[in-house]
Amino acid sequence: MQASGNWQLDRKISVGHVITTVTFLVAMIMWGARLETRIALVEETANRQTILDSRQDTDMQRMRQEIKEELERLNIKLDRYFESQFHRAGLGSRAQAE
Repeated sequence: MQASGNWQLDRKISVGHVITTVTFLVAMIMWGARLETRIALVEETANRQTILDSRQDTDMQRMRQEIKEELERLNIKLDRYFESQFHRAGLGSRAQAE
């Protein structure tokens, strides 16, 4: 080969280059297939998580409503208790007379 710095292309293809290129292409195809599998798995997991989140949100809203209703019932019971104590002490009739 001359040291003149000009490019020179050869029509011969080395067996080493063919093996390297084929190996590289097979590796890229396998990598792409594994990547597709991983993406599908992540998408499936995200879908399941969305369904789970929705169920949890529904359960949380139901529980909040139940707590609210229970607090309202407790409030009514406390009101009745304090009113009965107020009347027992004789303060109810005096307050009504005034």
